[in-house]
Amino acid sequence: MKRFIRGFVLLTLVAAMVVGLLPALGKVAAQEKTVITFWNGFTGPDRPAMEELVRQFNESQDEIEIEMTIMPWDSLYQTLLGALSAGEGPDIIGVNFNYVPVYASSGYVTDLTPYLEEGSNLDPALWPESLVNLLQYDGKFYAVPINFATLMMYYNKDLFEQAGLDPENPPATWDEWIEALRTLTGEGVYGIALGERQTIPNWPILLWGTGGDLVIDGESALNSPETLEALNIWGPLVRDEGVSPFGLTGAEADQLFQTGRAAMGITGPWMVNGFLEAGVNFDVAPIPEGPAGPVTLADSVVFMVTESSPNKEAAIEFIDFWNSRDAQLYWSQETGFPPARLDLADDPELFEANEWAAKFASVVPYSRFFLGGQPDYVQIENDIFVPMIQSITQNVTSIEEAAALADEQLDALLADNSE
Repeated sequence: MKRFIRGFVLLTLVAAMVVGLLPALGKVAAQEKTVITFWNGFTGPDRPAMEELVRQFNESQDEIEIEMTIMPWDSLYQTLLGALSAGEGPDIIGVNFNYVPVYASSGYVTDLTPYLEEGSNLDPALWPESLVNLLQYDGKFYAVPINFATLMMYYNKDLFEQAGLDPENPPATWDEWIEALRTLTGEGVYGIALGERQTIPNWPILLWGTGGDLVIDGESALNSPETLEALNIWGPLVRDEGVSPFGLTGAEADQLFQTGRAAMGITGPWMVNGFLEAGVNFDVAPIPEGPAGPVTLADSVVFMVTESSPNKEAAIEFIDFWNSRDAQLYWSQETGFPPARLDLADDPELFEANEWAAKFASVVPYSRFFLGGQPDYVQIENDIFVPMIQSITQNVTSIEEAAALADEQLDALLADNSE
């Protein structure tokens, strides 16, 4: 009996020790997961879809955990610059496509070419050709798409009706557009909210509408007859006729439209859910066609893997998951973004689930990227282009003086880069 009691006590003690160790063993198991840090700026209405896909990936396997940090885009770029230059920062970054040459030329990000395979989720043949070119630097791939977006004209159907305009027939040409803007402006309402700074670019689309541009064949086109034609149409509309407030950030422009103080706006599919939740009675239409033909702006946020990351293989697993057919289908259905995968472009399941995705996909054939492949994109936009537009809309100088100065500055910058 004593031997039995001693044996029972020993078993009880062993069992207690095992039970006590279980939490610690669980922690060890959890610590064995490879943690991948991911920074991005998806603070808008598309944030829930981003968070849900990260959750799905984390629950789909037991080896990798994505820890995501989301911050405003301007804060992200400021924080990244310091972190990357110090050889620190996250494993994965989500940034605008224009940062590919900036980070690749600085050695901050990894060459992803070895991970891109024919027939895989990371096959460049799946992505729009215009985007594929911008994922590369010096012939190598440094980025993979997170999304692909086009811009459209949002318009408030209630304000159209109140102004005597047909909400089922929005303007399709510049002449119709300008007439509508003038009709809609007044009594506390602007015809349109045009973002000038800290925004997805609006003004380049207006320049393209007359055949103008910032750079053509490696030289500034800011003082070309075509660019001046656009500036002389739209500058006075804002400056003298007040169809839009001047100096708007993108967030301020969106807020004006969302609160019914602007009848129109130019932005991408990421704002659809936010405007719906705000109860705005709106629709989208192609940006009205200018003298040079139909055009809109394309945009893309891309994945890049930092060179300092010790977990590149695990990072690629998440990026591969994101670009899978199911994940891309979910993203488009939830956000209204046209799919980045070409094999989903005509998928009936997608467009039955989200009419907005179909609308934004309809303008892909004539979409263009702003300053694609320009390593000094940030400097060109912030130090030359935006100041030129603001000088015009705020009547600091004449249109001709503003364009001539910006043209001279841009040519000097481009010449320095070519040396």
